[in-house]
Amino acid sequence: LTDWLYIQGRYNYAKSASDSETKNPGGIGTSNPKNDDGTYKGSYNFGSNWSTNVNAEFLLGYDKRFGKFTTLANFGGNTRRSENHGVSVNGSNFIVRDFYSIGNATDKTSGNPTYGNSRTNSLYGMAEVSYNSTFYLNATGRTDWFSNLVKVNRTYQFYPSVSGSIVFSQFIKQNWLDFGKLRGGWTQVGNAGDIRADYGLVTYSLATDQFNGIATGSLSAPVVNLNITPYNVTEKEIGVEMRMFDNRFVVDLALYEKRMDKQIYGVQISNMSGTGSINDNIGSRKYSGVESLIEYKPVVTRNFTWTTSWNNTYQTSKVLSLGYDEQGKPIMMRQTADWWANGGANTFMGMSYDVVGQREGQIFVGTYMRDADGNKLVSNDGRYIGTYRNANAPQEGNNGNGFYSVGSGNPKFIGGWNNSFTYKNLSASISLAYRFGGKVISSTNLNMTRQGFSKMSLVGRVDENGNPMVNEDGSAKHYLVVDGVYATAGTHRDPETGLMVPHNAGDKNESVVTDLQTFYTDYRSNQIGDPFIFSTDFIKLRNISLSYNLTSAVSNVDFLRFVKGVTLSASVRNVATLHKVIPNVDPEQISTTGDNGYEGATLPVTRNYSFGLNVRF
Repeated sequence: LTDWLYIQGRYNYAKSASDSETKNPGGIGTSNPKNDDGTYKGSYNFGSNWSTNVNAEFLLGYDKRFGKFTTLANFGGNTRRSENHGVSVNGSNFIVRDFYSIGNATDKTSGNPTYGNSRTNSLYGMAEVSYNSTFYLNATGRTDWFSNLVKVNRTYQFYPSVSGSIVFSQFIKQNWLDFGKLRGGWTQVGNAGDIRADYGLVTYSLATDQFNGIATGSLSAPVVNLNITPYNVTEKEIGVEMRMFDNRFVVDLALYEKRMDKQIYGVQISNMSGTGSINDNIGSRKYSGVESLIEYKPVVTRNFTWTTSWNNTYQTSKVLSLGYDEQGKPIMMRQTADWWANGGANTFMGMSYDVVGQREGQIFVGTYMRDADGNKLVSNDGRYIGTYRNANAPQEGNNGNGFYSVGSGNPKFIGGWNNSFTYKNLSASISLAYRFGGKVISSTNLNMTRQGFSKMSLVGRVDENGNPMVNEDGSAKHYLVVDGVYATAGTHRDPETGLMVPHNAGDKNESVVTDLQTFYTDYRSNQIGDPFIFSTDFIKLRNISLSYNLTSAVSNVDFLRFVKGVTLSASVRNVATLHKVIPNVDPEQISTTGDNGYEGATLPVTRNYSFGLNVRF
């Protein structure tokens, strides 16, 4: 518009469609591929999804200088729309073996069509004033409207932020200081969280039972809360950046605290309402941490440069509030995941809770029952007794089912160390990555033990030299006497004489376990998690890369002078794991399961090799 006023806009429209097929062959887990009715086992799924996304925005900007003052400002808006469709059909039990077709399936079911439509409208602005390239003050504001919130609360309070910085190297003149800046900021934003696009739609179902001749039914849970709002995130940060000794030494440090308020949880309400719960803004928690970057160039010569840098993030969290129960008492713990599914068939061990006063994502699992001296308790047949659903389990820290916290699944430290080397036209870099401070339940190691494939499951099957134990007739010998004491008085079979002999509670265990499959299965059945809780710590050699700049060589060839640059490169990623605690599993892959704190059949990481040729004209 003018040399100091401008306007710009952007419109993006994207449409996508995808089809997917899933083929599950028959015979998995069995040598018989047929069903009892003569059809062949297996299943086939075909799904189709299509979506439309629109993202449009405008921005009106201002940029003008008055002497040593510089002023910037802008005001803009954005709209994001998303519409998603999906259909699927399933078939199983085939007439012709291994022919994956819906027409070949004797059992056919169509999945419920899926549909989602959401829109977010936003208005925002920014203003900045600086003086003499030394003092900076910045302020922003934003308001959003979410279509997935109920109508009365689709708009909400104004979310502001304020930040400032001082380039103190402008007035602190030291030969060793090249640049120095102190910064600080405060910001507040909102988010609709897990409120889906269909929030506000109430569904109901009618029951066959009647009450005094009146039809009964139920409403969808959770019921709609007309007063629900997005949760708030308020963050404070202060930091310093310094470049010293001719830019050979760089330090960047930041301290921050982030607080989340009005978190959305499901709240139990009276069944007389026709439903069991309602979403409400009741939770709060905070995160605090330190981010750091230190870079140094130990060697700088005409032809050779070595640069080493270390970056690290330390973060901890604390759950502040989880709301109140129907009696108005504070809720001290809230379940966030159930990997045991209350004894479900497809999950294995443990639960996750948020606990007031502790780090978020606490892993809860059962443990061994012990006596007052810490000895593990065993039954009369020599098998461990767990705390899961045990009335005698300690009450302190008990979640009500005999589960106890073993730590948080979230790491405290994440970082890396990078070294780069340049010699004339040759460049090389080596980088390490690490993570420390998290815990995990490993279902891979649990299931390997239950099925006899882990090192732990060899105990009772091999001797002290690692050789399989055998009976006199050559058959496999299973013989295990676990370390523990008897929980109650009773009788057990003497391992020497084979006779039944009495024992008292607290006597050292002498019972021989010969059914090792049942013994190792007990860990899941009794939810004894101790052998399967591991640290997720690791140190990895993340990447090695090499590159060579051939530009100077090519420029000497007359017919190639139209080429402005040529670079050859090669790299390998995920080179090696230098340190880890958890066996049989890559700890970095655990996060791909979607649950911090639980590892479920994770795949090993792939090592990637790449070679490149970059030519610029």
